[in-house]
Amino acid sequence: MHKNRRIINIVLILITFIILHDTIMVAASNVFTILRKSNKDELERASYTIKIDSLEKALSEYERAYENLKIYSSSSHVLAKIALRDIYNFYDTLVVSTDYPVKKGSAVINEDGLVGTVTDSTHSTAKISLITAKNTEISVKIGESYGLLDNYLNRDKLLVVHNINNYTEIKEGTSVFTSGLQKIEGEIKVGKVVKTELVGVERLVYVEPSVNFDDLNYLMIIDR
Repeated sequence: MHKNRRIINIVLILITFIILHDTIMVAASNVFTILRKSNKDELERASYTIKIDSLEKALSEYERAYENLKIYSSSSHVLAKIALRDIYNFYDTLVVSTDYPVKKGSAVINEDGLVGTVTDSTHSTAKISLITAKNTEISVKIGESYGLLDNYLNRDKLLVVHNINNYTEIKEGTSVFTSGLQKIEGEIKVGKVVKTELVGVERLVYVEPSVNFDDLNYLMIIDR
């Protein structure tokens, strides 16, 4: 549990650092644009506005995150940026750029939780199967119960967990994590229960993903 929280923390810090970098670059661009116009008063106002409203705020957030989350580096965690996402398979697969090959089956996460798993890898890219893809089979833990995440309802944007018997009580709002019974690391956040349904001897569990799959950018691959 602590290990995966640490991984999530690393992702948070890296994304914060990237935002800080982008803020600095935008600030520099704005300043040089104004300078070319030779408007000293506007340059001075813009410089102070940028420093106060953007740069200092970003620095403050970064420093707080650094102090509170405690950064630990590890060669087994690979930062990846989305390189390609097919609109026709938007909730099935995507391709990310990496610095070196990663192992198939490795978990892919962002700051919110589990995104998917690596299905193929080259020296500079990796193909990711999202947990919202068809034929996904991920072992999950809900409280003290175990089930299989193997479906996604596009219309409702809900994950579906099977293989839980109807005698098991599952409460709405319960957090869902990876079980650790597969190659994927355990205790990675998947989402939370929004409702359950009895179907014969089985209880179906509908889960709201913790990750926003409509807004993915930088990811982390746990290369075990």
